[in-house]
Amino acid sequence: MEKAALKLGPNSSQHLPTALVVTSSDRSVRQVVEGLDGFAVVRSVDRHLPDTIYDAIQQTKPFVLMFAGPLPNIDLFGVLQHVTETYRLPIVVFDDNTDSTQAKRAVRAGASAYIVDGLATSRIRPIVEVAIERFKLTDTLHQELQKSKDDLAARKTIERAKGLLMERRGLSEQEAYDALRKTAMGQGKPIREVADAILSISNLLP
Repeated sequence: MEKAALKLGPNSSQHLPTALVVTSSDRSVRQVVEGLDGFAVVRSVDRHLPDTIYDAIQQTKPFVLMFAGPLPNIDLFGVLQHVTETYRLPIVVFDDNTDSTQAKRAVRAGASAYIVDGLATSRIRPIVEVAIERFKLTDTLHQELQKSKDDLAARKTIERAKGLLMERRGLSEQEAYDALRKTAMGQGKPIREVADAILSISNLLP
């Protein structure tokens, strides 16, 4: 994978978070630097290969990822989805075009904000701030939904393990649960992990 050739904006400060902007336009970089002056260090990468963008994210660990027109000639929506799922970053896209047909698709792919008709220096910081807050909200909802799914899956696994113990050892439901909990405590593991192990072993038995 080719390393990203990162450029550091003139508003450099080690005490500010980093904003990463993907653009081939020096003018766009200058506008972002001016728009985020005193708010963030701006690093830019002008190579639009997806792996180069991911490498730049790993290097800079930005608090926001920005795309500034002209937009890269890549599967932008695939990149947005990958960044959202892998790096959990707010993403702001500034599109030079006035056609907003791509905006809905970009938001569904993970963009926190999609701005048509290009950059306007005075609007950059407010847009980024709102995008960050929106990302925090949606990310919290995502984590809560994932936790609910994980909890439901854990309960199903434990119920299956309890049923197996009840069937093969002649235990009551409470006794089966107590056996799972005692084993989990003795091994210092979550009950679900013990239940998983029991189900895995049972699949190996005739």
